[in-house]
Amino acid sequence: MGYTHYWTPQRPINKEELAFIKEVVNTTDVELAGWNGEQDTEPELTLELVSLNGVGSDSHETFSLGGDDWYFCKTAMKPYDEVVVAILSELNKTGALKWTSDGESKYGDFDAGLKLRHEVLAKLK
Repeated sequence: MGYTHYWTPQRPINKEELAFIKEVVNTTDVELAGWNGEQDTEPELTLELVSLNGVGSDSHETFSLGGDDWYFCKTAMKPYDEVVVAILSELNKTGALKWTSDGESKYGDFDAGLKLRHEVLAKLK
């Protein structure tokens, strides 16, 4: 199936988690777009829906949070994967969702996203 992240929501995200997500989007050096990956679109960041993608050739599948279904997103390890990992790892820790991935820590697949997550958490303290 390729490099894919999977998650199952456990509850809706709260205001603090949304603030974290917004700070991740504002902190990253990765160019982000809305669901379609077009440069002139912006990520959607609300309590009801979080939706983003990379831009142009750095886009792949849309990362989306909203509702209570099981989800997955193939990022193909494109640059926006660090944003996806930062968000999923934090929401997994807070209990908002359960996250698994085809990636492996032992190969450093999550390193950039975990670094971004820690950077943002330090800013928000």
